[in-house]
Order: sequence, then structure tokens, then C-alpha cells
Amino acid sequence: MNTLFRLLLVAFIALSGVLVYVVVRQNRARSDYLVSEVSADSIIAYEDRADSLERVTEILEADLPSLRLLDQPAARFRLDRLRGEIAALRTAVERYRVARTPTEQNQAYRECILLYGRATGICDALFVEPSAETDE
Repeated sequence: MNTLFRLLLVAFIALSGVLVYVVVRQNRARSDYLVSEVSADSIIAYEDRADSLERVTEILEADLPSLRLLDQPAARFRLDRLRGEIAALRTAVERYRVARTPTEQNQAYRECILLYGRATGICDALFVEPSAETDE
């Protein structure tokens, strides 16, 4: 009886592992397909967004001396991070252009989405005046 129980337990664990493997494999296969809305225009839009972020970076850098002296190092750090995200976004766009398989294109496009989101978040953080405090 004890041996039968152990055998059933091993079979159950093995079948559970196979089930998890199949589900993970299906999800990977599903995510390998290129999003239907992705086209050359989508990538051109991300290039334009990178250019727009560059212009915003220049504006923010010009406004840097108007910040309090204590706030300037943090703003400079964020500006440097923003420049890094913009450079990474341009690299991801270029990787999309040279990608040969739909999987590589999908990965590069998703990276563009992620990098643009991070860059706009940094941009929003820079537009908030650090010295403005609210009393609640």
C-alpha cells in the first residue's frame, strides 16, 4: 500500500511538471508572435519620440541653473540617466531595423516600449520642481 501511494505521488508530480512545461511553452510561443500593430511606422514613431525627448533634455538642461543649488546635482543625475535611456532607445530602434526574425523584432519593439516608458518617467520627474513641497 505504501509503495502504491509513493508510485502515485511520483506520477502526480511528473504529470504536474509536464503540465507546467506545456503551459510555459505555449505562453512563450504566444509571445513570440509580433504584435499586429507593429510596423515600420511604429518604429519611426519611436525615433520621433527619441528626438522629442532630446529636445526636452535640451530645454531641461537650459533650465538647470534656475534650480536651487542643492537640487542641481540630483537634476544633473536624472538628465544623465535620461540621456542614457534615449541612447538605449535609439539602439533598440536600430536593433529592430536589423532584426531578421519576428522574435528578434518583437523583442526589440518591446524593449522600445519599455525604454520609452522609463525615459518619460524620468522626464516627468525632472519637470516636477524638487523644491516645491506641499503641506498636508
